[in-house]
Amino acid sequence: MEGAAAARMAQHALRFPPHQAAVPAPRLRSVPPVADPYAPARAPIADAALVGRAQQGEGTAFATLVLRHRQALFGVCFRYTQDADRAAELSQQALVRALERLRSLREAERFRGWLLAIALNLAHHEHRRATRALRFLDGDEAVPPEAEHRLEEVEQTETL
Repeated sequence: MEGAAAARMAQHALRFPPHQAAVPAPRLRSVPPVADPYAPARAPIADAALVGRAQQGEGTAFATLVLRHRQALFGVCFRYTQDADRAAELSQQALVRALERLRSLREAERFRGWLLAIALNLAHHEHRRATRALRFLDGDEAVPPEAEHRLEEVEQTETL
């Protein structure tokens, strides 16, 4: 009998080490609920719905569109300028122009392409203007007649 009792005690000791048997179980405090990371995510609002809300004057809808497309917008501008500061300025100009002309957008689901086309046109215009200015400074291009009086004003200002 002693052998069987010793065997049972040994099995019990393996399952419940002595240090656990003496320590009472900790009391759990109530914890505020946390969002379940495994819960299905809410579907993002489509661009078309956000454009419709922005056209009605809801500022947060346009802000959401800006946050959603700002990297692509900056990328288009940077590809043309190769200058991060200038690309940020062009991105800002494109957003202002898009906000001003948002009511003219007829196909709301094409907002991204429309916005990037505005940025592309601004960047292309900026590139042409910079190239034209460089050619003028190099002497390859004559001063247009309508700009001659402006050039004279600038020269007069510089001499003062």
